[in-house]
Amino acid sequence: MSEHTGRPIVHRSIAPAELTACGVASLDERIARGLEARTTPFVEEITGERPRSLNDFAATLTRSA
Repeated sequence: MSEHTGRPIVHRSIAPAELTACGVASLDERIARGLEARTTPFVEEITGERPRSLNDFAATLTRSA
């Protein structure tokens, strides 16, 4: 995203206790380990368009701006 927006994007860690209170601790851990860096068929099933990475999506947005 930083590459396409020209702005720095920083990940800020949040204490697991705070995440647990929000019910997202396990999801944050999965994201940090790269386990959610994937696409699924659901986007195509719902929109009719092939899924793409966040990086590809950002590139499309900045080209059209």
